[in-house]
Amino acid sequence: MSTLPEIVMLANTLEDKLYEANGQLTPELEEELAMTGMMLKDKIDTYCFVIKTMEAKAKMAIEHMQQWADIAKRCETAQANLQMRIHGAMQVLDYPEIHGMEFTVKRQLNPPAVKIIDEKLIPGEFYITKHETKLSLSLIKEAITKDGRLVPGCDLERKEKIVIKPSARRIEQ
Repeated sequence: MSTLPEIVMLANTLEDKLYEANGQLTPELEEELAMTGMMLKDKIDTYCFVIKTMEAKAKMAIEHMQQWADIAKRCETAQANLQMRIHGAMQVLDYPEIHGMEFTVKRQLNPPAVKIIDEKLIPGEFYITKHETKLSLSLIKEAITKDGRLVPGCDLERKEKIVIKPSARRIEQ
């Protein structure tokens, strides 16, 4: 079976042959055109089948990813809750450590962390100013399309895409 680029090259060759025949559609050319058309249709159907399969797999992977993220979140919550219970029990009982059969748990002070009590009282030297300049493509598009302005250094471009839908013939079958 030919690749899509080979089919396109074959169609271009047939176009050249048609020019050489002064536009006369000979039975040989007609047969070659029909074969090329069938090859193109088969190839497009195959490509579209693979595209739709990849779309479905990507969607399924995203759903699974979300499910696994939910499971991970639940595990993290359960872990935190169990640790809080152990810590609370150790505080109430005033135990610095507890030895189980498999694990030992110790109470330990974390490194100091800053706790903001009243942000208004903090001197300005402790503030960091972040300034980020970023182009707004939506504002540029609006200026060109709605306001009719010419914006130096840019232009609107219109790209093309393909849309894949079930064939009407397929629906009828």
